[in-house]
Amino acid sequence: RVGDTVKSRKYGTLWRVIGKKRGLAEHDGFKHDCSSDLSLLLAYWDGFRSHTAALGDKIQIVGDDIFVTNTQFIARGIREKTTNAVLIKLNQIGTVTETIAAIDLCRKAGWNYVISHRSGETEDVFMADFAVAMGGGQIKTGSACRSERIAKYNRLLEIEKELGLAAIFTDPLKKG
Repeated sequence: RVGDTVKSRKYGTLWRVIGKKRGLAEHDGFKHDCSSDLSLLLAYWDGFRSHTAALGDKIQIVGDDIFVTNTQFIARGIREKTTNAVLIKLNQIGTVTETIAAIDLCRKAGWNYVISHRSGETEDVFMADFAVAMGGGQIKTGSACRSERIAKYNRLLEIEKELGLAAIFTDPLKKG
């Protein structure tokens, strides 16, 4: 569908205009539910690719549903320069081993990654420990307004306290 490709391009242009003034963070702003229609899926990838070509040297463009923590999709994204970062969801791909493989692929490509929760989260805090262990410097768990989110932020504070002076805070967006 040509219209969907045009919409993706218009969205990228709109983001460039608005984002300069408001410093927006974007989360998969292109067409979402396209897995059942090949033309929509291609438009989705094209939208990300053009958005990344235009802004990827200035901002972090994180692919979520486009990659689904799957190394095959991430490898394709790296080859095609579709984004410059990946949202990593521990319970999306299947195993911790597969999740680490996805992170390793991002690292080798020089891409950032963001460890994320999924819908229907619990107060389990493993995600915080995993994020620190993987050293990516970023998590996505939402604002500190619900107990399952606060639990993860509290765990990060506990880890900081446990590490003391050995704690190293990295800026994943800092170049060089």
